[in-house]
Amino acid sequence: MILLILGLLSFEQPEDSAVYYGMDMQWSTFSRYWDDCYDTSLSAFRTAQGSHDMFYWYQRFEGKVEVPFARIMSIRYTIQGKNDLDTSCSRHRLDLGLRFAPNLRAHLVISPFYYKRYDELGTGLSWRKDNANWLYLYAIMQGFNHNNSMRHVRPGPERDPYSTLPFRFELDSRGELGWLRARLHGELGTHSAQYLDWPDSTWYTWERDHDRSCVWGRVEVKPLDGLRVGSRFSWLRDRALTRWPEQDSLIADTLSEGWVEPYVSWSPTERLELLLEHRFWRTYRGMDSLTYRRDYNLFMGLISWQPARWLLLQAGFQNQWRYRYNDEELIAEPWSGIHERARLVFNVEFRFSSGFMFVIHEGIKLTCFPQETFRRPHNHTYVEIYMPLNAPLSSGQRIGDK
Repeated sequence: MILLILGLLSFEQPEDSAVYYGMDMQWSTFSRYWDDCYDTSLSAFRTAQGSHDMFYWYQRFEGKVEVPFARIMSIRYTIQGKNDLDTSCSRHRLDLGLRFAPNLRAHLVISPFYYKRYDELGTGLSWRKDNANWLYLYAIMQGFNHNNSMRHVRPGPERDPYSTLPFRFELDSRGELGWLRARLHGELGTHSAQYLDWPDSTWYTWERDHDRSCVWGRVEVKPLDGLRVGSRFSWLRDRALTRWPEQDSLIADTLSEGWVEPYVSWSPTERLELLLEHRFWRTYRGMDSLTYRRDYNLFMGLISWQPARWLLLQAGFQNQWRYRYNDEELIAEPWSGIHERARLVFNVEFRFSSGFMFVIHEGIKLTCFPQETFRRPHNHTYVEIYMPLNAPLSSGQRIGDK
């Protein structure tokens, strides 16, 4: 009983309530084939959606459209969004490109937000040899409209202008050789500073410092025909510090999250693939009152068979180990005490000649086998959709075609 009470009172991240969250995020990550199709298309849309629990859906979507005009100019519109247990956000971005030399472009970008104080404005340069090999560099001013948007806001708790605006430097690239594929995206955020513009208040006067950076990508090599070895990776750090100088107090919060996922893929025939991947995933949150850490080990093995050019069938196994800590003290799993979970996975993917693709993921419980498996076998369903928005892609390719 004491362990149950302590478990209920421990600090948790919002997504901790979904006990299969790690495995869900692993199988809802777009496949390498879908990544290559999306990255090498000028215009496309894709989404992944599924059930977290009885109350919430997981939703992720991203799209892009690029059209040329006036011979040396182009305009690209991108949209990204995510609804998760700890996140609900979307971003629109308009990118005007001007070609000033072969394969070289200058860019002007703007991202409007519903709340104007979050608007972004920036510039950049790019080199694009073709749709498979490119490099973009951007410098983005974040919240450039923040101070202006509150000109008519009276001094008070809502008036929090920047004394130092945040900037973000972005790198987005992809490269491909006969035996190598690499994808890299990085964002480096600078420190920003805000203050409370409320002269009549002493207790609520504060200063805030914040910065955010991230990097993600994939590296894959093909040492032999039919054999691919590689790894995905992702890292994020978000830091905030709020001070009350008169009270000699502060609130600090640093969120750091990173994972690496090495994998091996072997295709003995053009219709068959064996895939093994293991994700090491750590989330760390350091606050002025305590520290929180969550470690995931996620294993997945899949066998893929493509009986027709338009159909791909997959079956496999997932295993998850989850351990959470408050100040290095292990948090007991509150309801079952089980740190390890497993399930069977079955996927059906359709690849139509138009380039449209559709995937259904279905899980079958293996934890507490056989009682739970036969009593309530269903364990989450996820779907993914891919739509080309330009000329039809060369879709329906067999596993070894990419």
